[in-house]
Amino acid sequence: MRKIKICCVILIFTAFACREVYDTRLKVNNNTNESIFVAISKDSLIEHAQQISYDGTSEKYNFTRDFTKQTLSELELYGSDAWPRFVKSSLNEQMYFFVIDSTVIQHNKWEIICRKKLYSKSKFSLTSLNRINWTVDIDSLLHETK
Repeated sequence: MRKIKICCVILIFTAFACREVYDTRLKVNNNTNESIFVAISKDSLIEHAQQISYDGTSEKYNFTRDFTKQTLSELELYGSDAWPRFVKSSLNEQMYFFVIDSTVIQHNKWEIICRKKLYSKSKFSLTSLNRINWTVDIDSLLHETK
């Protein structure tokens, strides 16, 4: 009986020790009345073409996603301190945040969106992210960039 208890304790410990850890500190607060698309990059430029897709897959951009209106969403990266590492490894130690209205995506090709800069761009350092408690407020961000 004692051996069974020890095995159970070891099994439970192993299950918790081996679980995957994600960093979910970065949040997007889409407090607008529009659905938006976000691309987060280590680079300051957004380029057209096959690199960005609306379904969230991307070769170049570390995070692409559609956010419905009036939602708060956590963004996950694998690893316990993944978002700070992401920012530190980015150009000028800044995370580049591109916001595009979903209707713009539906009515324009990526080449046009990029060439005409039909997006809002912001950059965040670790200091600025800590100051906003890692929550990017879309309404404020859009008003800052205008």
